[in-house]
Amino acid sequence: MKAKFPRQTIGAMAALLILAGLPQLVSAHDQVGFLRKKATATDIYRVGCPVDPAAGTPDRLDIAIRTAKAVPFLLTAQVQRDAQSTSTTDPKSGDKRFSSTVSLYAGSGDYTVTVAKTPKSGKKSKKLNALVSYTLQFHCYGTQHTDTHIETLQDQ
Repeated sequence: MKAKFPRQTIGAMAALLILAGLPQLVSAHDQVGFLRKKATATDIYRVGCPVDPAAGTPDRLDIAIRTAKAVPFLLTAQVQRDAQSTSTTDPKSGDKRFSSTVSLYAGSGDYTVTVAKTPKSGKKSKKLNALVSYTLQFHCYGTQHTDTHIETLQDQ
C-alpha cells in the first residue's frame, strides 16, 4: 500500500529540500529571507557588531541586498542605530547583483536592519502583493572585518 501525504506536507518537504541547498550559495554573512505576499510585509533583524578580541572594535556596519527573482517592485534594506540611519535599494530585481553597499558608522553594538518592498517609480502599491526572496549581506568593520552576528526579530 502506498503512503499518501497531504499537499501541505509535500509542499513543506519541497521547501525544506530547496532551503537545504541554499547554504552552498551564500556566505557566512548573508541572510536569506522571504517577504510574504502582503504589500506591507517587513523583515526586521538585529545585527550585532561586538568588540572582537582578535580583530578590534568595529566602527560601522555595511549592508547590501539582492532580490532573487524579477518582481514588479524593489526591495530596500535600511540600517538604523540611535538617531542615525541609511538605506540601499536593489535597483533591478532578479539580476543576481547586489545593491550598492551602504555603511552606517555608529560604533560597536547592535544595529537594526529592516527589509521591505518599495514601489517602482510611478507604479501603484497593489503591485507589491507578491512573495519575494532575497539575500541580505551584512558585515561589521573597524580597521578590519570584525565579529558579526544576526538575529531575526520579525519574519513577515
